[in-house]
Order: sequence, then C-alpha cells, then structure tokens
Amino acid sequence: MSTASKVLLILSVLFMPVLLYFSMRTLKTYESWGTKAQSMAKNVEQTEAANKLLVSGEPGEGGAPGIRQLRADIQRVVADRGRVWIGIKKAGRPDANGTLRVQTDPQLLQARPGTVPFQQSVTADTLVFAFDDGPPRPGQPASPYIGQFKVTARDDNAATISPTEKLSADEAKRLTSPGPWTFYEQMPVDNHQAFGGLDGKALAALLPEESLPEYQRDGGKAQANDAAANVWTRVEFTKAHELDIDGGKVAYEPGETILLDRGSATSLKTVAKEAPDAQGVANFFHRRLRDYSYLFREFYRQRTALQTDLARDQNNLESIKGALADAQAEETFLKATIADLRSDLKQVQRDAAAAKAYANKLEGRLTALTDEVAQVTQTNRELAAKLAAGQLQAAERINEQLSSSR
Repeated sequence: MSTASKVLLILSVLFMPVLLYFSMRTLKTYESWGTKAQSMAKNVEQTEAANKLLVSGEPGEGGAPGIRQLRADIQRVVADRGRVWIGIKKAGRPDANGTLRVQTDPQLLQARPGTVPFQQSVTADTLVFAFDDGPPRPGQPASPYIGQFKVTARDDNAATISPTEKLSADEAKRLTSPGPWTFYEQMPVDNHQAFGGLDGKALAALLPEESLPEYQRDGGKAQANDAAANVWTRVEFTKAHELDIDGGKVAYEPGETILLDRGSATSLKTVAKEAPDAQGVANFFHRRLRDYSYLFREFYRQRTALQTDLARDQNNLESIKGALADAQAEETFLKATIADLRSDLKQVQRDAAAAKAYANKLEGRLTALTDEVAQVTQTNRELAAKLAAGQLQAAERINEQLSSSR
C-alpha cells in the first residue's frame, strides 16, 4: 500500500465520525422539516377550510353568515338606506302649507362631536322622508310616517322644508308632534330581517290585524295553498355555479346552500338539489316585500284623484242643489198658477152654466119667436092676398067707372 493510500485511509477513518454526525443531523433535520411540513400542510387545510367558512358562512340553519353575505348585506343596507339624520328638532311652528324650519338637536351635536348637522349637510331641493321618533301617542303607531319633504332653503342654523304633497288634516296634525324626527334620504326598504324574532304580541303592536298572518308565517314552513310567489326553496349546489345577485356575479361551490324563489330553484335542478333544514323543511313561506316608496306615491296619486273627483262631485252637488231650488221655486209658482187656473176654471164653469142656461132660455124664446114669425108671416100672406084681391076689385071698379063715363 502506498503512502498516499495510507494517508487517505487514515483521513477517511478520522473523518468518518464527522461525516456520520452530519449525516445524522441531516436526517434529523429532514425528519423535523417533514413533520413541520405535514403539520403546516394540515394547518393550511384547516386555514383554507376556515377561510372558506369566513367567506361562505357556516352551513345549516342558524349558521354564522360569511364575508360574502355580510358584504352583500352591508351594501344592500347602505344602498337601500342612503343618508340618515337623527335627532331632528323643529325650529318653529309650521305654516298653513306645512312649511317649517328644522335643525339637528344641539344636545345631540354636543353628545356626538364631529356630527355634521342636517342643515349643513343638505342643499336646496334635497328630498327627505320624515318619521316621528317621539313617544307614541294614543291611537297612533310607533314612529309614524310624517311625509316627504323638500329642502327649500338652508343656512348654518336651520333648514326650511316643505311637503311635496298637500297634507291632509291628519298629516298636518302630525307636524305638531314634539319629535324628535328622523330623516331618510331614501324611503326605508322592507326586508325579512326587520321583523324577524318578534313574537305575535310585538307584531300586533306594530302591524294592522289583517297583515299579521303573513308576518307571523314569514320564514316558516310553506303550505299547499300558498301562492307560488310566496314559496321559496333551500337548495344545495351539487356543482360549481355562478348566480347574478344584485347586479353582480356570485360563485357557489358544491355543498353551499342558498334560499331561492321556487321558480329559480327549479331552474337550477341540474346544478343543485333541495336541502331540507334540521326539521326536514325545504320549502318556506316568503312574504312578499312591499315597496313603500311606490305605495306612498300611489296613495298620494289616488288621494289626489279622489280629491279632484270629490271637488267635481261637490260642484255638481251645488249645481244640483241650485237646480233643485229653481225647480222647487218653479213648482211653487206652478202650484200657485194651477190654483189660480182651478179658481178660474170654476168661474168659467159657473159662467158656462149661466151661459148655457141663458142660451137655453134664448133658444126657448127663439122657438117662440120663430112660431110667432111663422104666424105673422102667414097672417101677412093672408093679408097680402086679401089686399091684392081688394086692389084687383078696386081696379076693376075703376075700369068699369071709366068705361061708363065715356
């Protein structure tokens, strides 16, 4: 064996423990990192599952909503509500047309530093919907709707508002409430959560009796005689799918659930299936939401039309009353005329009877005179005949005397 080989052998023997040590350390390091990698992979899976829950929400009835749902809810609330001003106080009495000055309660501004007062955050022609947040008065519901108003003028101290519609007597009376009022830039939008969790007694205090059943049943099991528009179905996606919700695309993964109207749920039968809740209910009663802004506009339109019809009917009634008075005066006049004519008729009848009697009398006299005339005529004829005979005899005697004298 050469010297170089011996040296190499000796060095190999000397460095063998070192190499063995580093090999063991490398193996230990690999094992440690492998365990950490598995643990981290598991943590990644758990984190991804947790992130999915945060994004999509917890499944099942009563599960916590996810970021997607919360973001949609926030956007919906903000979009539906617009700006809101609370603690509005009157700065004077309303005039006959309902125009008045208002301002944000100074005490509220002191309690909430940085709050921009209503009168400083609006401009002329801003429209607001007013609600009375004062203590409910007997015979009135809580937070009654006062009406829609338009800002006609403003300064740093107060704003002048006028109703956009002519106020009725009841609406004008509401303007006298001490408040405070709340102004909404947009009419509050009806939603299913607004009355959720309220029992029958609480609902009865807020809603008219004829509307109670649909609010009490909202979210409960659908019945066979429910209208199709009121039946919503919980479905579970069996395939990845996108839906158009509030103007945007929302992606759903297999296993996620959503509540849809019956028609939409039926159209998704190729990518989703019914998903009953813990009580085995998949079809729920969904009350129809109300568009209060439209309803109030329609109410004002109908009220204006009715007021116009009422004014026209009132004018017609006055005309009819005038015509009736004229007819009654004419009737009185005609009755008096008839009475006069009846009196005249009686006089004429009396005169006719007298005239008839006189005519009968004249006819009697005429008959007698006719007989007398006939007798006189006969007598005259006889006398004329006698006269003619006497004249003839006298002529003959004269002729005889003349003849004899010759």
